[in-house]
Amino acid sequence: MKQGIVRRLVVGSLGLGLIGLFAAEAGAASAKTIKVGKGPDQVEVDISQLPPPAKRKVDFMKDIYPIFKESCLECHGPESQKGDDYRMDKRKVAMRKNPKEGTAIIPGKSERSRMIHMVARLLEDKDLWMPPPNDEPDEQKPLKKKEIALLRAWIDQGAKWPKKFHAPKQEQVDFATQIKPILKGCFKCHGPKKQAGELRLDTRKGALKGGFIYGPTIIPGDSEASPIVFITQGQDTQIPHLEKHKLNDEQVALLKKWIDQGAKYEGEKGGTEKDGAQSGGSENGSSEQ
Repeated sequence: MKQGIVRRLVVGSLGLGLIGLFAAEAGAASAKTIKVGKGPDQVEVDISQLPPPAKRKVDFMKDIYPIFKESCLECHGPESQKGDDYRMDKRKVAMRKNPKEGTAIIPGKSERSRMIHMVARLLEDKDLWMPPPNDEPDEQKPLKKKEIALLRAWIDQGAKWPKKFHAPKQEQVDFATQIKPILKGCFKCHGPKKQAGELRLDTRKGALKGGFIYGPTIIPGDSEASPIVFITQGQDTQIPHLEKHKLNDEQVALLKKWIDQGAKYEGEKGGTEKDGAQSGGSENGSSEQ
């Protein structure tokens, strides 16, 4: 009787093992991996995970440009061109060939277009996911499957682009009326009368020079790399008086937009960048004390 039980257990185990093997083989069979790029930049992408292309005819202005405007142009448009000056408001640049890392848009071949792999987040390197993942509530969210489906259909249908299309420039953030009030609290410790940590923020020259703790505090065109952003987000827990350095989400978003647009100080009424700004205001602001 014991032998019968042992035999049944062995047979059962073999059966489960075979089921697992068949399931693994079925999964491997369903995967469709392609190689994109060349040399050390070459990556493998499982395109079987992509949502299928939309089955209808896609129009650039009605279907594609709204996606670009909402999720892409802030970093790859008229005001900012991150990633080797890549921009998606000009057809020639958007479709330029990049055999080393993979061409972003290949008309007629959405499954091989690197942009699709990036927005679908199929690449292992999360730094290549677009829009970039971020836990901040004001940041952009991943594209929906239906949006990826539209992008795929557009590319498969030839990636048609209006010849005279030019993305409108984003509304410029004005230093005098929008940024100066936010940073006004900073000038008490980082202004004309006092420069804690050798940092001065009331002039562009001083902000770009930075202090001895962080170095350049503002990096024009790159808010993600600008220390003033993570300071005002409260991410530097070692800084004294942390709460006094924090800004609310809306203020941080405006500050980031201003930096990405070049962090221009000019535009103050009754003065220029050379004149700087007067100290005073609330305690709330970024500093390097």
